[in-house]
Amino acid sequence: MRSFPEELFAWTGILTVWTGCQSSLVAVRRWSNYANPVFGGFPQNSLQHSYSIGLLGIMMIKKLQGYIAINHGMIRDTLLIHDLGEAEVGHDTLHIDKTVEKDIREYQAFYESTKHLESGLFIHLKRAYLLQFCLGGQELWPDDARRMMTRLRRNNHNEALLFQAIERWDYLMYVLELYQRTENVEPLVQVLRHQVPWFVRLSEELPGFKQEIWTTNMATWCL
Repeated sequence: MRSFPEELFAWTGILTVWTGCQSSLVAVRRWSNYANPVFGGFPQNSLQHSYSIGLLGIMMIKKLQGYIAINHGMIRDTLLIHDLGEAEVGHDTLHIDKTVEKDIREYQAFYESTKHLESGLFIHLKRAYLLQFCLGGQELWPDDARRMMTRLRRNNHNEALLFQAIERWDYLMYVLELYQRTENVEPLVQVLRHQVPWFVRLSEELPGFKQEIWTTNMATWCL
């Protein structure tokens, strides 16, 4: 009969999350509206997205580090796990279709998949996951999540803004790549219609964003 060290049993929750995130993220297809022969976008799953947005985050953090003091580790953690709830639900939600109710459903799926971790790990991941939602309305959220998001909004406002900036920059990157490769302008225009107001707001609220990302030249071209 095989014997196992005690630590292995303690790692069961970690192993479950480690395994589950890979299989669930790779199964979620993104950009299905553009990743087809009509538009020519490349197929992307949520596992690819979680890696690429993390890389994009490193670049934006580097660009803005002279303008703003932020918790780099928190941002990177959020970028890495921000889609775990969506993956547990089993499908990607387009930005224009997102609602608070859908966000809560994804949070509950994330909660169920990670709640068996030891307390310290669970709270750390929960805080990182909820950072992405803390600047929005909180009335419908469960009490535990609402309390944590209130603290995040008060203590990590810059990190929450920076996450939004990276996420929306990532949206733009997908359709920019498509446009440069195929000269198909329609996806780019559709994404810009939704994202330009956010870029304008971020250029006003996030130090360095206007100087390094949403520059006057870039804003003029996009408009």
